[in-house]
Amino acid sequence: MSHHFLHLLILISFFTHSFSAHSPPSDATHLLSFKLKADAHNNLNYTSRSFCQWQGVQCARLRVHRLVLQNLNLSGSFAPNTLTNLDQLRVLSLQNNSLTGPIPDLSQLINLKSLFLNHNSFSGSFP
Repeated sequence: MSHHFLHLLILISFFTHSFSAHSPPSDATHLLSFKLKADAHNNLNYTSRSFCQWQGVQCARLRVHRLVLQNLNLSGSFAPNTLTNLDQLRVLSLQNNSLTGPIPDLSQLINLKSLFLNHNSFSGSFP
């Protein structure tokens, strides 16, 4: 098992277990889940203690409202139930990467105002 993968699993475990049984997973958990599937070459810098300081992430009131991950050579998939759970997200840009697979259903993102997915290798139709 690679060091990167093990480190990511530890981070996901930390964020998942730091909430009570009644609390929903945090935005950090969803971002880490996305990274696990989309960042095969470990290009995203998610090392700060505060997820609001992670590369491409902007927050308002400790909720992700803008995620801009352009030109980062992301080469995995845009997995469902990752970024689609960021319910305060207003801007999502994943353009100019090499993401593959179908685009997840983004209808849960009711606050989304701007979406940029061009220059990837998505398949299928837009849900």
